[in-house]
Amino acid sequence: METPRGRRITSARRAKQDGAASVASEAPRDPEPTVTRIVGMSFTQPSRPRALSIVLCCTLLLAATAADSQRPHERAASPRLYEIAGDFVRLDPETLHPVRGQRAPLGSDSWAWSFAPGRDRIALVSDSPGPELRLIDLRTMRVIGDARLARRGSAWATAWVSSRRLLGVVVTRADDTLVAGVDSTTRRVVWRRTLGGSLRVGEAFHNGLVLILGPHRDVGPSRLVRVTAGGGIRSASLEGIRSGSVSPLDSRPGLAIDHSEARAFVVQAGAPVAEVDLRTLQVHEHPLLLGGRAPDATTGATRDALWLGKGLLAVTGWDIRSSGGATPAGLTLVNTLTWSARKIHRRATHAMVWHYTLLASSFPYPGRGTLGSGLTGYSLAGERKFHRYGHEPVAGVQPLGSKVLVMTPRRTTLIDVRTGRELRRYRRLRFGTPVVGDRSFPPTADG
Repeated sequence: METPRGRRITSARRAKQDGAASVASEAPRDPEPTVTRIVGMSFTQPSRPRALSIVLCCTLLLAATAADSQRPHERAASPRLYEIAGDFVRLDPETLHPVRGQRAPLGSDSWAWSFAPGRDRIALVSDSPGPELRLIDLRTMRVIGDARLARRGSAWATAWVSSRRLLGVVVTRADDTLVAGVDSTTRRVVWRRTLGGSLRVGEAFHNGLVLILGPHRDVGPSRLVRVTAGGGIRSASLEGIRSGSVSPLDSRPGLAIDHSEARAFVVQAGAPVAEVDLRTLQVHEHPLLLGGRAPDATTGATRDALWLGKGLLAVTGWDIRSSGGATPAGLTLVNTLTWSARKIHRRATHAMVWHYTLLASSFPYPGRGTLGSGLTGYSLAGERKFHRYGHEPVAGVQPLGSKVLVMTPRRTTLIDVRTGRELRRYRRLRFGTPVVGDRSFPPTADG
């Protein structure tokens, strides 16, 4: 019998096939790799994405050099561009076409990956024949081997936290969360930890992971869990942050980390903002209530949060009704110094930051029309800089050097992120899943 969780998984997978674009968290300029927001855990292999499921998330992230805490946390560009299209393939950055002879086989489609610190290897999650990590040598484009994480379940996330240590996250058939530590040289699991909760969202932090867990097949208070590279586990309750799944609704909070100050911010509709000191795990709830209704058995809500620096958070997401309808939460800037909020875009469902520009876009909620809001660029203070592509939905925004690649149903273009000027149009419109930097957690599947 199909469980409510299973029905939500099927819905999320269809959303990904139908073109739900991903938005995830932005990586800070920090020595550690960072990861994206996640939703829609699955213990069966997702279908290969179609043209509009160019799951380019705003968290195809890269470890970069440490920076001042006042600088925005944005992704660093990769020197090479790859694609998952049946195989793992290297792309020509000028034409976006596959490079002949530069491909490595995959056991299954992969929706999350992480690069080794020296960027000479990559680990990709795989579910064939079981929850595994496939390691590939990027110098030779040959498969090194596989690391089996557990007997059953779905490999859902990975973070390469040191030259010898990989972390893999598995969602079990019972909707529990398991984290495994892997020796990247021997590909053997050196420890496993079962966390006792439903995975909602996650991000890498200082050679480990920060995860938000919710109740199993229910909606209720969340829990923040910190996992270290050695398998250490610490947790804190987030009583005011509700998450979980009650068919057909799925609710997920947003997570943003200020790496320089070692603090996490967790946001949800109709709830105070929770600030967590990641050294002590002390929780402070701030009275600022973001818009929307707190999730329950009849109303769902998803949120994504980005740390912009200078005390600013950017928050987007969806408010979801049990009837199947959904309303964009818009793009809201939260000032954590004054604890005030300002909505700067009413229809945005996704956001990312690149080269000190905050980019806002929207893609229709699965099965609910085709109207989007184009691409709008803002300064980090929320001042509008440019707008392009009218009311087109935007399927993906991907950094390429100092520019960004923008995918809509009608075009694939390269633009100057500072001015919005279109620099180039590409003939290739159909893509698999581009791989530029770390995407340690899969993108959101429900908008």
